Amino acid sequence: MLGDKMFLKVISVGEWFSDIYQKVNSWFKGLIPFDEFFRNLYDKYISPVPEIFKYLGALLLVLIIIFGVFGLIKKFFKFFLIIAIILIVVFIITNIVK
Repeated sequence: MLGDKMFLKVISVGEWFSDIYQKVNSWFKGLIPFDEFFRNLYDKYISPVPEIFKYLGALLLVLIIIFGVFGLIKKFFKFFLIIAIILIVVFIITNIVK
């Protein structure tokens, strides 16, 4: 019959996407060894540093991230404020022209 002659593997859509993910993941693993790079970086530069400097560095990093997020929020607020003012001016001008 038809099933005897054909050797097609029927897979679901989820298995197909999972297979693509596995192929891409294995390709990326062979492309650049990130895990080994960061482990060597930690062993070479961070591990020899005394613990107090590690804690101070982590605190400094957290402060930089927090202030960076606040700065980003402030810039977005200014941007949306400017966009709102422009839209209000355009709305007023279009109502005056009518």
